[in-house]
Amino acid sequence: MGKAKLFGTIGKMALGAVAPDVLEQGTKIVNDQLEKRKDYLKIPDVKLLDVEKATAVIDKYNFNHSEVPVRVFK
Repeated sequence: MGKAKLFGTIGKMALGAVAPDVLEQGTKIVNDQLEKRKDYLKIPDVKLLDVEKATAVIDKYNFNHSEVPVRVFK
């Protein structure tokens, strides 16, 4: 058996032994992160919308809001 084939065989054996543990650990990390974020809200980005469209989007999600007039100085 050549060196390349021997290393390939050993690599496959090692991967077969390690892969389930790595997969299990990765799954645990992902599930932990999903559990932490289960109550998060996705807030729509309305920064670039005009006031009327932004208000419509915010109303759609039933968020409380108010308009604050801003004077632009030149």
